[in-house]
Amino acid sequence: YQRAGDLSSSNSVAFANKILAIVTGIYIAGAIIIISIFALFHYQLVLLVSNINFVSLSYLLPGLTVAWALFHLGQMLSVFGLVANKPRNYILPKVISSIIAVASTFYLSARIGPTGVVWGLGGAGLIYALWCFMIAAKVVRQPGMPFPLRNSDG
Repeated sequence: YQRAGDLSSSNSVAFANKILAIVTGIYIAGAIIIISIFALFHYQLVLLVSNINFVSLSYLLPGLTVAWALFHLGQMLSVFGLVANKPRNYILPKVISSIIAVASTFYLSARIGPTGVVWGLGGAGLIYALWCFMIAAKVVRQPGMPFPLRNSDG
């Protein structure tokens, strides 16, 4: 927010958006690494932090991590709009994806068990991340808001 200033300088906004784009890229790379580690070592990790009673569900760890990574990706993408002083754009996606998360986790867990919770959270996280991405792209491309990876000169 400090880099963007009062939104009067397109150079400041462009620099802030560039920082956000880099941080978002680092987040995505880190999430992929953690999800990969969890996919390879879920049994051992669950056994390490829990006990033998829960290792039968350890296969859910990578999927649950994907679900939460998608939600947090949406949170990171919402910062583009917050920097542009457009926080209201994110109320509807937060409310709708929360309702989807609650409804789908209850429904799917009743239908297919614990795997349903992961699918419900993953679906809601995906919707939220995609919606926030579309809002961020729209906000960044508005007149006066330079694209984050492009120099404000062109």
